[in-house]
Amino acid sequence: RVRPSMKVNRALYILLGISPIGFGLWMVWAVSGIGRWLTDMIGAFPSLIISWVVCLGIGALIGNWIGKRRNYQLPLSP
Repeated sequence: RVRPSMKVNRALYILLGISPIGFGLWMVWAVSGIGRWLTDMIGAFPSLIISWVVCLGIGALIGNWIGKRRNYQLPLSP
């Protein structure tokens, strides 16, 4: 059996941080009114790009932080 490397585990933690955490932050951003305010200031497309970069970037950082705390070990790995 092949054990996954630390680089692969780190990438998985980052992707898992982007998926639920980043998307959840993006939904809060949209509902809170920040998205509407930013869209009024700079336009729709730049506002969308900025919101994706900020929210998904924060999600990736949180995923990496969780992975560091677990030493990049997946839950059911030996």
